[in-house]
Amino acid sequence: MMRKTFISSVCAAVAVLSGCGSKTPACADAQTVSLVKQIYQQQFDKQHNAMSEERQQRVQFTVKDTTVALENITTDASNANTGKAVCSAQLATVFPEDAVKAEPQMEQYMRAIYEKQGAVLDGTKLRGQVTYTVQRTEDTGALQVALNGFMPFMGYFHDIAMDRYDRMLREQAAAKQAAEAQAAAQPSASQAKMEAESEGASSDACACGNASAGITAAPSGGKPASSASIGSSNT
Repeated sequence: MMRKTFISSVCAAVAVLSGCGSKTPACADAQTVSLVKQIYQQQFDKQHNAMSEERQQRVQFTVKDTTVALENITTDASNANTGKAVCSAQLATVFPEDAVKAEPQMEQYMRAIYEKQGAVLDGTKLRGQVTYTVQRTEDTGALQVALNGFMPFMGYFHDIAMDRYDRMLREQAAAKQAAEAQAAAQPSASQAKMEAESEGASSDACACGNASAGITAAPSGGKPASSASIGSSNT
């Protein structure tokens, strides 16, 4: 059974980009997107660092093979008076093919948990629905982003990574066991071959001995000796 790791509840995470400006920020602006990804990474690192070292190692095995992007960005609302925009998008990452080969029961288990929360695995690509707001602060004009709804995506990523590592360990253990069994069988096979060859040699020797025993030496004159007994007779 999968153990839940992300038990903390994060309603929203906020990041601020220092600087000044008066232009109403857009949902797909490069700075806005950069802040969204920065927020996600900060929250991921926070959750990751709270795990045991063993779990960190298992998750990191997949983290090194993936990157997170922000896709399908839409503007749900924008207020020029307040300079605030409300946005929707999808966090997305692509896994190595071996990472998404969970056993059917485990795959169904994960889908049942996360799909209803907006995180969907399609082939090797994981997507998670998120919302965020972007606006400028009134005092300095710094860009401020608040991100919501990223935990299902993060949890799904974690569970896939854990399952991948667990399967790798099982495969390694099975391969080791098979190699040990093969190594143990080789001496037995060699011994059986040697015994078979030894038995074959003994059989040949016996056959030759029996053939020799069946020949009676002929007496002088070249006629074979008779093995019949002659009984005494009265004359």
